[in-house]
Amino acid sequence: MKRFLYICVLIGLLFINILYTGCENVILIEGEEIAIEFNQKLYSRIISNIDGEDRILGEFGASEYLKAGVNLWTIFPFKSIAVNDIEDHIGAGNKYTIVGESDLFKKTITAIVYAKYPRMFFYQVNYKNLGSDTLNIEKWTNNRYVISSDPAQTSKEFKSFQTGTGTDYQNWIIPVKRGFKQENIIGLNNSDYEETLPIIDVWRKDIGLAVGHVEIESIPFSMSVEMVDNRGAFLMVTHNRHKELKPGEDFDTFQTFVSVHKGDCLETIHEYNRFMMAKMSEK
Repeated sequence: MKRFLYICVLIGLLFINILYTGCENVILIEGEEIAIEFNQKLYSRIISNIDGEDRILGEFGASEYLKAGVNLWTIFPFKSIAVNDIEDHIGAGNKYTIVGESDLFKKTITAIVYAKYPRMFFYQVNYKNLGSDTLNIEKWTNNRYVISSDPAQTSKEFKSFQTGTGTDYQNWIIPVKRGFKQENIIGLNNSDYEETLPIIDVWRKDIGLAVGHVEIESIPFSMSVEMVDNRGAFLMVTHNRHKELKPGEDFDTFQTFVSVHKGDCLETIHEYNRFMMAKMSEK
């Protein structure tokens, strides 16, 4: 009997320790109405806190990663995080610096949230070659997230705002349902930047998720949306880098963003335009 009680106590303590460790292993960065959780691989997921209600928008997944040769580098074990207050021409905010390292790369995420833009995080990622060989970088991906389907919705379908050379210019708001996949390529010519916005937005009835970039210069890149099954829709920003990265060298992605919203894509477009006006005022 005593042995049985002893085993039960040990199992209980082990269970508590697992729960505690799991909580401790999550890295959280947050603004007033948006938060991002990272696990120990630096996989992440988005949490909306609009109107004070927490909504986890999807599962953890590889959100910022590299394609080097035939290899896809997605796992960067967490090393450190630093938080700093900032004040620049855009306004006051918080800057999070998150570092992870694989056997060949050091990955540093710089994520900024401004008080004036409480539903948006602005990203830039740096990759450094820690190995002894030159690595052929083919492309990088930023802000790859999933927005889960609405459990209360019988028909698992989203609305989306998609622009680019892969889209019918007459109809940028299109439905997304199971089996959908589309890559929107922007920046191949100047007319892309005159006629399109570097934003991709997917929303359900109660919440929406958007990604894009906030660079002023014309940069060829793509934004993709995919819904493999009824669990949810993926969206991401990708750039074909094509760079030889020598040992000890590093490079930065361009600045991208992720945002949450209610309703359709009009809020995202408005906040993007407002931010870009502030950013261009620096010039």
